[in-house]
Amino acid sequence: RRQHHSEADKQRSRSIAAYQSSVKAEQECPLCLSSTKRPKHLVVAIGQMSYLRLQSPKQSIAEGHCLIVPTEHIPSTRAADDNTLIDIRNFKKSLVRMFAAEGKQVLFMELAKGLDRSRSHTCIEVVPIPGSSQPELFFKQAFEQASSEWDTNHAKRCLATGKSGLSDKIPPGFPYFHVEVGMDKGMLHVLGQDESVYKPGFGR
Repeated sequence: RRQHHSEADKQRSRSIAAYQSSVKAEQECPLCLSSTKRPKHLVVAIGQMSYLRLQSPKQSIAEGHCLIVPTEHIPSTRAADDNTLIDIRNFKKSLVRMFAAEGKQVLFMELAKGLDRSRSHTCIEVVPIPGSSQPELFFKQAFEQASSEWDTNHAKRCLATGKSGLSDKIPPGFPYFHVEVGMDKGMLHVLGQDESVYKPGFGR
């Protein structure tokens, strides 16, 4: 009986610690809407399950560079529920139409890593580029350079994606980099064991 109570106490303590860690992560997260560290002046629009904000001036690489951020503190869009994915897709459609009117196409980039850490809050970077450019070639080259020369599974880790996105390409819990050109085509790169190779600004 004492052993049973001891295990229950340990489980309760673990649950409390996990909850406290989650609350602390959200309070200190610069992407959570409830966080005091979020730069409020960069927010453009708030949807039902996600919001749109400008990229910070120091990290912006193009006029109109912005972020689509899930309101829930989740490590990747692969972990998002259907309502969040629909809301993100609505933002994407609006941005594609807006930039198309300016003769531009749009890159949507997501780096999902550190998935086992509670502080990870994913976002999708939105970068408008000239309509005539072919960014796929540059990303393929970058994937090859980032992968180890001894990595024989490199070809299997780079997958084409389409309108259905990631749902049928990679299970939740796997780290990845996903880039879409518009909403019809994209590339998914499954990260190797050394996630440190992929810096937060890898896509930029």
